[in-house]
Amino acid sequence: MKAFPFPLIVFTIFFGLGIVFDFSTKIDFLYLIVLNIFSIAFLAFFWLKAKQSYTLETKFGFATVATAFAFGALIHHFNFEPNQQSHYSKIATTETPIVLKAVVQSNYKSTEKNDKYLVQLQSVNDIATTGKLLVYISKKEQKTITPGDEIIALGKLQIVPQNFNPYQFDYSNYLAYQNIFHQTFIREGKIKIVNHRNNWDSFWFNQRQKLLDSFSIHNWDASTKSIVFALLFGYKNLIDPSIIENYQNSGVIHILAISGLHVGILYLFIGFLLKPIGNSKKGLILKLVLTLSFLWSFAILTGFTASVTRAVTMFSIIAIGRALNRDTSIYNSIAFSALLLLVFKPNFIFDIGFQLSYAAVLSIVAFQPFFKNLYFTKFKIVNYFTDLVMVSLAAQIGVLPLSIYYFNQFPVLFLAANIVIIPLTTAVVITSLATLILNFIFPSLAILLGKLASFCIQLMNMYAEWIASFNGLVIQNISFSSILCVLGYASIITFLIFFYNRRTKTLYYFLSSIIIFQIAYMITITLKNTTEEFIVYNANELLISEKKNNKISFFSNAPETNSDIINDYAKGSFVDQTQIFPIENALFFKNKNVLVIDSLGKYQTKHKASIIVLSNNPTINLERVIKHHHPEIIIADKTNSFYKVQKWKATCVKEKIPFHTTAEKGFYKILK
Repeated sequence: MKAFPFPLIVFTIFFGLGIVFDFSTKIDFLYLIVLNIFSIAFLAFFWLKAKQSYTLETKFGFATVATAFAFGALIHHFNFEPNQQSHYSKIATTETPIVLKAVVQSNYKSTEKNDKYLVQLQSVNDIATTGKLLVYISKKEQKTITPGDEIIALGKLQIVPQNFNPYQFDYSNYLAYQNIFHQTFIREGKIKIVNHRNNWDSFWFNQRQKLLDSFSIHNWDASTKSIVFALLFGYKNLIDPSIIENYQNSGVIHILAISGLHVGILYLFIGFLLKPIGNSKKGLILKLVLTLSFLWSFAILTGFTASVTRAVTMFSIIAIGRALNRDTSIYNSIAFSALLLLVFKPNFIFDIGFQLSYAAVLSIVAFQPFFKNLYFTKFKIVNYFTDLVMVSLAAQIGVLPLSIYYFNQFPVLFLAANIVIIPLTTAVVITSLATLILNFIFPSLAILLGKLASFCIQLMNMYAEWIASFNGLVIQNISFSSILCVLGYASIITFLIFFYNRRTKTLYYFLSSIIIFQIAYMITITLKNTTEEFIVYNANELLISEKKNNKISFFSNAPETNSDIINDYAKGSFVDQTQIFPIENALFFKNKNVLVIDSLGKYQTKHKASIIVLSNNPTINLERVIKHHHPEIIIADKTNSFYKVQKWKATCVKEKIPFHTTAEKGFYKILK
């Protein structure tokens, strides 16, 4: 049997699956050790016994992927911070306040009432600890806190809230992927800055501030400045939401986040500049040193953000392979870069940017032979744009299942957008970097280059806005599950297998994958459409829904406020038939009567309520309500004050009635 030509891809995939397995199961360390010992033993046995027989090759392959899986799980176990004996979770609880000592790592986007920071703990209650924590500090404190500051504060640990509404973005999981599991709110007067450490975080914060300040000579408008800062420093939070929406709806949102595209542009640009050096042995080494120096300097400039570190690592390995003239498959080089990153940062596997970057690069490389002979003219400039279209199309094919799964939309005009905006982005990245350098050594020339960068950015913004104006060509609210995402990639892979090996058998593989995808889609819709459920949501305005098969009725007096929750639930339920009605005080679901008691406080009805929903702080005597209705459960939604919820909870405990508050437990659901 012929061996698979790209073994590192398979090894890396199973290594990643091992990481996901350990994160999901939190398997005991002893079991992981046993799993690794057995997998290594089997691998060694079959390697020693390996012959040219099909059976042994298959067993050796299984032993190899099993070892990769076991290694991945073990590596993640060691990198999962709560597994460390020094982690703060070993001594601190959410029940009692703690005195924490920590060093500020970075500042996050502030909320209305609090400034938000990520800190690295040093001690809890004077006991040395490790671990990361989100800290919210009241704006009333009026203290200037920067990375590197050492703080002592009094607070109470809180578990980061989970997804409080169905099918919505789970912020707690997002933070867990970064080994952040708790948060604390520090009240005014309960924090003190005791020292300032000159560590990497503080050094880079100060240096980056100087670089940002150097652009003050340009007098750019807010949109130009925000995009330059996003492309060079990763400050996406400064970009106006309307600009982000235009780029998203035109299919070029990736332009605004530093990623493999920007690093790839710089890699090609430095290759162009170094072309005169030649390809002698010394010339190749010199070009490699200069290329790596340039790429990693850019990584330092961006503060070693995860996306840039990934991309620079990948292109560094590709550059090393080319410089050494090794006959190494580009697939194995890409897989090795991914494996290297996952060994040191296992949780990268959960990062959307990581997944999209490698999917796009692998797709471009895989589809390159399909497109390389499609030259329609002898003019190089025309062929340049033809190549750009083909590369954009290949990248879009590679990220399509993931894009639909995560973003639930598909911009039809993505090719028209990319063919213009990618060249403009190339100009902006190069001129912005040159401008940054010239700001310090030749300001007058920097101002001229800055005008060129500003002009290109204005063109980008106008073009993205024009493309996005074709609303009908953005397919939105696409229902898509994780299983369909995997099967979508199976279809792409089997098509590539057929393309490279055009046989009847490989055609059957491809057609079978298409059929399986369609069957899975129909099964998913059928299963979703046979469920009936009643939900009280955790929303700023009261929102209730009743799903009957393939129809959903929403009850809300503020549907615009609750539009995101409504859309997410409809997408996740694979339902496109929705209706919105005003809130009714009496609702019925199956054999249960639901009573909504709002600010008017009316609760005396003819029919006894099985379920009572308290909303908008009704002034009621809950004991009387319970005696009147004898409900099965009482639900308090997010519109109620904390004080009243606690009072109602105590009453329910006294009366032995189940009590559910959405602000603490999330949405409440009744199934058929």
